Amino acid sequence: MFKSSSKLISAISAIALLTACGTNGVTGTGINESQNIPQNDNVIEPDPIDNGSGYPALPFSFSVYGQAPTTATSDILTDNMLKVKITADSATRNQGTPTYTNFAAEYNCAVYKVTLQMERNGTWSDTTSVVTKSIAVPGTGGCQDSVESQTIDLSGFMTAGHGLVRIKVEAVKTDFYCILYNKCTSFARQYGYWSYDCYWAAQVNMTQYTCPLKTVYQYHTVNGNLEVQINGTDFQ
Repeated sequence: MFKSSSKLISAISAIALLTACGTNGVTGTGINESQNIPQNDNVIEPDPIDNGSGYPALPFSFSVYGQAPTTATSDILTDNMLKVKITADSATRNQGTPTYTNFAAEYNCAVYKVTLQMERNGTWSDTTSVVTKSIAVPGTGGCQDSVESQTIDLSGFMTAGHGLVRIKVEAVKTDFYCILYNKCTSFARQYGYWSYDCYWAAQVNMTQYTCPLKTVYQYHTVNGNLEVQINGTDFQ
């Protein structure tokens, strides 16, 4: 729990977010460099009464479309602790389309690729990547063997003298086509023909889109959330 205080010493403002082409970017909090705790837009400090659970891990939300485009968090300062907890969020309308559309490629679960970026002598480079399990979207039935979240421990890469870090996220797969296939074949069995929204899919052989999960189509938007645990913070 955070609150404003006039006693807090001046803190650096959040470092600008890094966004890549084809993304909405990641939004989240910055870091109070002097105390190594989360900081919002206004100067804040943690409640002096420590409940033993630590300060909250840094929250970030992300929105990417297609498989190739990625997005990264703002620069993060930590010592020897770095853990990333990732959860899925529901789809929003397609992005990058030639013409505007309200269509959202809904999914019940998604697979992400999480990459640690590290700064060394002013140069950023990818250090290691982890492809997650299938992560269920809250409020849906998820998928077979899907999980509510996944925590990735990157602390082993926080060796002495390391620089700032970023977490890069990429959408790999969703079950959109599985949902579409079930919806369209159910309609076809009931009425004996493809519905209008399934007509295009019928032309490209719907059977190729049966489960399991498939690669994210170039315009489909995949969303999610990160909690980044650094020294002095904890997952709540």
